[in-house]
Amino acid sequence: MTKTFDFDKIEQLRERLDLRQQDMADLFGVSRVQYNKWVNHFRAGETIRIRDVNLKRIRDSLDAVVWVLRTHGWPTQAAEQLEPTAKLRELKWLMSQQP
Repeated sequence: MTKTFDFDKIEQLRERLDLRQQDMADLFGVSRVQYNKWVNHFRAGETIRIRDVNLKRIRDSLDAVVWVLRTHGWPTQAAEQLEPTAKLRELKWLMSQQP
């Protein structure tokens, strides 16, 4: 299935959250290489082929991240001070609290 996500906006979100590309890949359940391919193909104006299972993971992850931003004002000052692995762990925990 072909679905267009605006990976420029996803990258802006990633930067706002102060996450690494490998962290976004982890949230989406794919490799860093696959995530980078999606970003690069999008920026090149090419069609991105994303499997249905990955579409659902991306959509669910983005919904949860937006919920965390709105509900918890994340990243907090404390979260900004965490090393990357701990920051991702905290974000994932908060995402798991989404009703």
